[in-house]
Parts: sequence; C-alpha cells; structure tokens
Amino acid sequence: MAFPSPDRLATIARQATVTFADELGPRSRAIWDAMLARRAEVSAGAPDYLHSFAQPIVLVPLWAAQAVTASGGAADEAMVETAAAAGAIGYYAVRLQDDLVDEEMGDPGAIAVLSSAVLASAQSRLGSIGLSPGFWRWHSGVMLRYAEAMQFEAEVRANPGGYDEAAFDQVMERSRPLVVPGVAVLDATGAWPLRSDFEQMVIAATSALQLINDLGHAAKDISVGNRTWVHTLLGVRDESPLTRGRLIGGMDRVFDQIKCRLKDVIDLGRDLGVPEAAGWAEKTERAAADRFERLLVWLLETPPRR
Repeated sequence: MAFPSPDRLATIARQATVTFADELGPRSRAIWDAMLARRAEVSAGAPDYLHSFAQPIVLVPLWAAQAVTASGGAADEAMVETAAAAGAIGYYAVRLQDDLVDEEMGDPGAIAVLSSAVLASAQSRLGSIGLSPGFWRWHSGVMLRYAEAMQFEAEVRANPGGYDEAAFDQVMERSRPLVVPGVAVLDATGAWPLRSDFEQMVIAATSALQLINDLGHAAKDISVGNRTWVHTLLGVRDESPLTRGRLIGGMDRVFDQIKCRLKDVIDLGRDLGVPEAAGWAEKTERAAADRFERLLVWLLETPPRR
C-alpha cells in the first residue's frame, strides 16, 4: 500500500498548525506566535519538519503504518495523515511547557491553560481514527512519565556531578509523547503487539537527536548553569569549565553514543519492517558526522581567545 510521502505529511502538519492557530483567541495566539518564533525549525511561521536534525514528528505515523503493513495488517492514507496532523499540534503543546520549565519563558498560568487546550485539541484529532480504551490507558501512563521526567530534568541539570547515562535515559521520558501518534496507528489497526519495539525505536531516535542538540548548546548551557550528559562525556565535572581541549577530546565519546542510538533505530526499524526509519537514521548519522567534522576543524584552526 502506498502511504503519503514525508513531504506530503510535512505539508499536512504545517496546514494543521496554521489552521489551529487561526482558531485561537488573541491572547492565546500571541503566546503561540511567540513560542513558534523561538523555534529553530520555524521560518516565517512555517515549521520545517524535515530538516536534518528535526524531531521525526510527522514521520512517526508513517513508520507505524509501514510496521503495520510489514506485519500483515493495513493502515490507510487518511489515518496516517490525521495522526501526523495531531502529532504536530501535540508537539507544540509540549514545546510551550518546555520553554516555561527550561527557559522560564511566559506566564506560568497562561502557559498551563494554553498547553492543556492545545493537547486536548491534538487528542481530539487523534481520537477520530478510532482508538481503544487500552490506548488511552497507555497514553495516560505516557503523560504521567513525561510529567515526572520534566521535573527530574530540572533537578539533575542543576547538579554538576549527577548527570550520567541513567539520568539521561530517565530525562528522555520527556520525549515519549512523540511516540503517541505512531502507537495510535498501531492500536487502530490491531497491531498493538508491535508497540514495545516501536516505542524503543522512536525513543532511540529522539535520544540521538537530543545528544546532537546538547553538544551544539554545550557552551550556552554551562553559561546559564545547566548540565547535560554531554558535559559529563566531555569531561566537564563539578564546576570545571568547558575548554577547547575538553570539547576536542570528548567529541568522539559523544558521537559514539549518538551512533549507538542510531544503530538501535536501524536494527529495530529492520526488525519491524520500517525502511524509512533505517534510512532516516543513516541520513542523520551522516549529517551529524559532517557537523562534528566542521566543528572540529573550526576548533583546531581558530586561534584561542586571549
């Protein structure tokens, strides 16, 4: 069965976010527009869901549909498109909360109310594909784990000596809502037994992207008192600074962890019959290697400040 292309799903997701924004009242719209303006993936108000290091928001339902087909089931085109649109809107509910928790941006009361409304809209769209009570019980658990991870991250980021791999994996529970549209497709098509491996694949993808992002923001995070697992991998412990030497010496350790998680995506993608996921992981690894190589060349060739 032919499914919508990634470009088609990205277009549908952009249209859904624009339509949703037009439904907002003026106060909520101002908060929404300010949030989009802070996003690196948004240009002229339109999110780019397919840039090299974009979270696979619109791809997750496609990957799920491919897994369903590989297992002998059937997922239709409209179901995939609806799940992609719902996932895009739900993603920005999380981004509103993320900006508040991580950056202290926005009025807490207004963000709490608006993000709840945005999430409700996403759930309403997703529910239209026909979901079981078991899905909603699972979804509740995902959101509870997300809430705990958001609070845990605020604690561990402020603890220079406490950010290890176990802490990183716990923090990555904050990304589990990205799995929801894909698992909805699995549920609606009777492919629930694929859920565990599918979740692992998507979380491996988001973990690799988080490491890439954290390396790019390593210096900025230290300047505002935040720590990530990347700092630990770079050898930045306690209150030690992020020096050029540490950055150059530790990049291989960071890249090894990224490759490990992308390999999980490739292996699980092949097991599930999801060629799009394996291809995405291989493309992401090449893009990350190119970025790190250019950063390393710059570090080696640029004289240090005196």
